[in-house]
This record gives sequence, structure tokens and C-alpha cells, in this order.
Amino acid sequence: MARTRANVVKTLHTCVMALIGVSVAFLQLKQQSPFKTDYATMVAFLIAICIYVMTGLASIKCNGIAEEVSTKVSLLSGLLASVLLILVMVPGLGWVCLVLWVLLVVTITYKKISISRRPKLAQEDDQSRNHVAIQVTSVDAQERERLTTEEENIDAQLQRKISLGSPATKWISVYSGPQEMKQIYEFDVEDSMLAQKIEKGKEDGLFISSVASCSNLWALIMDSGTGFSEQVYHLSPHFLPNEWIKEQWEKGFHISAIAGAGNGSSLVVMSKGVQYLEQLYKVSDSFPLQWMKNKWKMGYYVTVMATSGRRWAIIMSLGAGISEQFVELESKYPSDGIRRRWKNGYEITATAATVDQAAVVLSMSMTKQREQETIRGVDFPTKYIEEKRQKGLYVTSICYGRTDE
Repeated sequence: MARTRANVVKTLHTCVMALIGVSVAFLQLKQQSPFKTDYATMVAFLIAICIYVMTGLASIKCNGIAEEVSTKVSLLSGLLASVLLILVMVPGLGWVCLVLWVLLVVTITYKKISISRRPKLAQEDDQSRNHVAIQVTSVDAQERERLTTEEENIDAQLQRKISLGSPATKWISVYSGPQEMKQIYEFDVEDSMLAQKIEKGKEDGLFISSVASCSNLWALIMDSGTGFSEQVYHLSPHFLPNEWIKEQWEKGFHISAIAGAGNGSSLVVMSKGVQYLEQLYKVSDSFPLQWMKNKWKMGYYVTVMATSGRRWAIIMSLGAGISEQFVELESKYPSDGIRRRWKNGYEITATAATVDQAAVVLSMSMTKQREQETIRGVDFPTKYIEEKRQKGLYVTSICYGRTDE
């Protein structure tokens, strides 16, 4: 898993402070006081330092969009302070750095304005499509979503079934990277074997990163890249076990993965070591669009989803390191929508599907965008997991449900 947003911000602040410190050290080598030779520049430097410190402290106490804005202003101010010192010491290099700083500010501002002009919530009045958008993210991804030859053959075999009105359900797996870590998977796991499989992974120092269910059997993804420090899980006959979740919240755990079976049972995984400040969830007989919209406004973002039969469970977290989010909700797998969002800088952070609908959450975060690919298939994607691993891509989300009309 990529470093958390908090770690990234901490690293950036360390770099900025180091750059300022080195610049100040070299500035002392000047024979004349810089306040005599470059008075205006030094005053601007002091103002930039004050803004850097004040907004940096404000970002610690703020949440949501306020925290994001104050963090960006703080980092840009600190960077400007170091550029001004360079301008005093080496004017030629300083002007080049100042131009680059201005271009950076313009780029960030333009990106933010272009996103804010998009509608926060839009729904298409089409019986077969239902898009929910709040914001949008990332990498050139024309070929990231792949319908393999095998899948196309499967589609042809299922065409007669689809034309008769029966929904086609498949495994949906998402692969992200590149990165290096150990990852194992288990599938077709019965309730009685679940504890044994999980304990085996724990012995190897692995934590559960994703869970899913098909035909009332469980699938597990466990890896060494989660960043978790402790983990508990609960197999419940209910969807979801409300009291158990509350108890774990009190102990400092947060929901990191859930899955629901067709018989109404659920598997809930909660972990320590995540950056979330607070969580809430909703179980609904239909996809809870309005509820999600209200929580987005409060700074919560979808971090985990699951289904049981036709019921949905949505977990939303505060402090998830996400600045914007988009949800594709359709009666079939939204391949075209995913490609568009990838090109705009988003990456898939959660998936879930019933027999009627598929939902894919795409998010924009402050961490570096990862390369992603998705695969759909009737069988558990053992073959593809092994193939993608050779490319440094590992499973980051998996579910089973509706993929075609």
C-alpha cells in the first residue's frame, strides 16, 4: 500500500524545512546584511515564513477541505521562502526558481478550479445507467481496463443468457502498483475454515487487505503492504454486526474490509494503523446516494463497500487522505466511465456489486497515483493475479456481482 497522506505531508514539510535551513546557512556567508542589499526580498521572506508556520499549525487542527487547503498553502509558502533566499544569494537561479514556483501555483489553482466547476452530483435519467459524481483523478490509462480474449469468449457464451434478461455475474478484480510486497489469496473458503486460513497468513506477517464472497463462500486477499499494526475480524450471521463494530471502534480499530454473502451473513475486518479519524456506515436496501452526498459535504469519503443479496453497506471515513471522489453506479460494469476517470487522475479505491448493479468508487488523493488494471471473469482470477504480480501489480480490491446486462 502507498504511504498514507499524513506521511507524505510530513516528508514534504521535512524537505521544505531542510531547504530553508540550508539556504539560511549559506546566506550567512554574505559579507553584507541581506536586509541592506535586498530589503524587499527579505521582508517577503519573513512574511512567507509566517504564513508557512500559521497555516501549518492550522492544518493540524482542521479536517476535510480546510485541512487540504491549509496544507497546500503552508507547503507553497515554505517553498516560496526558500526560493526568495536563493534569489538573494544567486539572483539568476533565484528568478528561474521563482518562475517555476509561479507555474506550480497556477497549475494547482487551475486544476482546483476546473474540478470545482464540475457538477457535485449528477444523475443520468437512463434506465440502464446511473452516475453519481462529486469530483474526479489520473494516469494515462487507455489500456488499463482490459477485456481479454478469454473474457470476450465468455461474453459470447453468455450472450444468449443475457438476451433473455438474466444478469451476468463475474469476479471483478482491481490491480494496483507498481510495488513490491508479499501477497497471498484464498477462495472458496467455508465458514469453518476461515479462521485457519487467516491465522496461516498472520503467521507470515500478513494482514487482510480485501475480502469478497461468492455462493456463500469467502475469498481473502492478505499482504504485507497494508501498513496495519493490528487486526481483528468477525464472521456474523448479520449484515452488519453493529454492536461488535462499535466495540472495536472504542478500542481504536477502523473498518478496513467487509464482505457480505447471499445468505445474509457478513465478514468484517477492522484494523489499527490506518489514518482515519472517524468512521460511519449505512446498510440500505438500495444504493444510498443521498446519504453519501450529505456525508461528502462533511468531509467523509467512501473507503469500503460491500453487498449481501441486493443490500448495500457503505463505510465512509473522515481523514481518509482523499480530496475528491467519484462513484460510477450502473446496471453493468462501467468500463467507459472508469477509463475517463483514470485519464482525469482518479484511481479505483472501492468496488462492490449486487446481481443488479455494480458500483466503482474512484478517488483523488495527495499520494502519487498508481497504475491500475481491472479484470472481470467467471472464475476466481487466480491466473491473472499471478500474471499481474510479475508486473508489480497486486490486488487492491475484489468483489463478485453484476458486470453485464
